[in-house]
Amino acid sequence: MLVYYTEIPNSWEELIQDCGSSVMIENSAKANVKFNDKYFKRIINWKGHFINAFANLPFMGMGVNIEHYININVRMTPSESLSNPDLFM
Repeated sequence: MLVYYTEIPNSWEELIQDCGSSVMIENSAKANVKFNDKYFKRIINWKGHFINAFANLPFMGMGVNIEHYININVRMTPSESLSNPDLFM
């Protein structure tokens, strides 16, 4: 099954306005709906600052969860956190 994703022009600032941390605190259901409608499974081109990356070692006998095997942490501008990454993949 092929899955095609569409590219959208939304900026990082728009994401913060639509479903950032303050919106999540105010109304998390609304923020989740907005995220799923506007951003989920869409291609977005943003520039951020690489913080770090690391690999999770699989547990013996449990297999590997390939979706979370390698983590990449990114800080965006403006950032919503003083010490944590804004995005992690």
